[in-house]
Amino acid sequence: MFKRNRYRHIYPIWIFMVVLLLLSACATLSPAHFERPKISLVHLDLKKSTFLEQNILLTFRVQNPNNADLPVTKFNFTLELNGEKFAEGVSQESFTVPALGDKKIGVNVTTSVLKNLAQLTIFMDGGGGPLAFKVAGMIYVDLPFIPPFHFNKEGVIPLGGGHE
Repeated sequence: MFKRNRYRHIYPIWIFMVVLLLLSACATLSPAHFERPKISLVHLDLKKSTFLEQNILLTFRVQNPNNADLPVTKFNFTLELNGEKFAEGVSQESFTVPALGDKKIGVNVTTSVLKNLAQLTIFMDGGGGPLAFKVAGMIYVDLPFIPPFHFNKEGVIPLGGGHE
């Protein structure tokens, strides 16, 4: 009985040390230590067009500036061309971007011909110089304690080559 009372004051110290250890482990996983991935539009490819709609394959490059692989579960986006909303989409597959690397991912979108007639005329003719774009959205990753990342990228696509 005397021994039980003698060690009673040690239990709070052990509990405190375990809590500190767990908190320090969580701190290494915090989003402050994880850099935001970069995403850019690199290619537009008109796949199919009908009288009312067209299917376009958008190719994005996702760059991972971190020392660990980036498992992306999905990303969603809104695309503007020449200052006008052109398309919205969501990736249909999960993928992993290697540490300190990049990965290209294709996303099919369907847009209205009537709504986007001005942009489509420029796109299909290949004239009018480069095509200004703005893409914004969220990247969702499968990592504990890491919230989705917002992205916003502007640039131009030369219509002759189709690459940024």
